[in-house]
Amino acid sequence: SSRLIHTRGFRTMRIPFGLVALAALLFSSVSLAQDDPELLRPYHWVRGFAGHREYKYYKFDLSSSHERDINIIIDSSGDSDPDLYVNIGPESPMNLPTRENYRWHSAHFHDDAVTIPADDITPADTWAYIGVYGWSQYGTNFTIHATRLSTLTLRPGVPIRRRVSQYTMRHFSFNATDLAGVHFGIRELSGQSELFISNTQTEPEFNKPETYQWRLFRDTERTILASDFGPESMFTLGIYGWESSSNRFSITATPLGESHTQLNNGVAIRRSLEAHQMAFSF
Repeated sequence: SSRLIHTRGFRTMRIPFGLVALAALLFSSVSLAQDDPELLRPYHWVRGFAGHREYKYYKFDLSSSHERDINIIIDSSGDSDPDLYVNIGPESPMNLPTRENYRWHSAHFHDDAVTIPADDITPADTWAYIGVYGWSQYGTNFTIHATRLSTLTLRPGVPIRRRVSQYTMRHFSFNATDLAGVHFGIRELSGQSELFISNTQTEPEFNKPETYQWRLFRDTERTILASDFGPESMFTLGIYGWESSSNRFSITATPLGESHTQLNNGVAIRRSLEAHQMAFSF
């Protein structure tokens, strides 16, 4: 199909519809490019404003975010109601998110947050593009920041599946306050990985034995009783990847019961266990 274009003083021109659509697409791309996103620096809060039904764009550098989740938080107050939309990819205005084109979004009233899992970030994804959409009639005031999460907190008894690149380490934390002990376990799903455990908030490092107290090779488990805890009840774990291919693993921190059962010679004892729980007898 085609369109007739009428111009004063010139003959009527017939232009193919495909060229009209292409011109519209190019104009749209230019319009997006002119709205240059503001750069967000890690851990810095930035004040922003988005007009009614308009976007305010930001970008966050992913090139130094290896093996770390990215957390994006937006705060607002009063009648302001911003929504959060996020894409990742190479530097391009076509990656600017909209309400119809995004990978992650949060659309709650007032405050919103999005976490980009490290497993979803590839070497080609050099930027996170963040769009704040303003719903409020008189515009939306907000503050926004983006952070690289150094550790992921383990939930009691809940396995977490992740991957780690070769010769790099991913970190996790677990709070063992008021527990009789903790049972840590790692299961390899592919590749080869290794678990380092520190009974402090210091992140374990592969070549620094002073940064960890326990080291587990491959599909192994380790139970640490409260009597073996140091002055802190916080554990920091590091998973180290060995293979050049994907090192995928599952890690679990399972709390022990508040007490142990004493066994008497020749006397059978019946007990029950909940899912992901362990019992120890002596």
